[in-house]
Amino acid sequence: MRMTSVLVLSLFGGVATAQTPATVREARQPSGGTATPASTRLEGFKPSAGSLVTLAYDDLGDINFGRVRADVREMRDSKGGVVRGVLVRVSDSQFHQEEAFVDPDELPELLKGIDAIMRTRTNPTTFKSFELRYSTRGELEVSAYNTDAYVQYAIHAGRLTKATALNLNSEDLAKFRAMLVTAHERLAAAAAR
Repeated sequence: MRMTSVLVLSLFGGVATAQTPATVREARQPSGGTATPASTRLEGFKPSAGSLVTLAYDDLGDINFGRVRADVREMRDSKGGVVRGVLVRVSDSQFHQEEAFVDPDELPELLKGIDAIMRTRTNPTTFKSFELRYSTRGELEVSAYNTDAYVQYAIHAGRLTKATALNLNSEDLAKFRAMLVTAHERLAAAAAR
């Protein structure tokens, strides 16, 4: 297993400060509005002042020609703070991409939710149309829905706005599930060190 480390340094008034992609993301929050509170440990990670921050991650792959990508990651500061989890990016166009974070403790239930969604091969309701959804705290949503002829799947990510990969088939969803199983194994191994 190869882990890649990234350290983002920003220069403010001649002083270099360490930033993680999460802190860079916070800086991009809309001004004038209230920021959405963090729902996951990755989103809420605040490095200790004056510490060096390390981001390590492994790309888990993608599905549907890169419309859905995932990586497993660990962020730590030099004063002992550490968080781990999964980042899922969903692109619904060339110009729109959103992300969702998943904490390690959510992965077992997320996998069970995906299993239940994958078992859905026909409309389980008495209505003409249906949608079956599973959501995480960090705004990752996996769903099944029907078209006229058959069931399809979708993956949604994003908090303020959503990006959606629609019209996924069962093979796409199975590959996404396998990526999450790999993430769960790597996170468990990292926590055991």
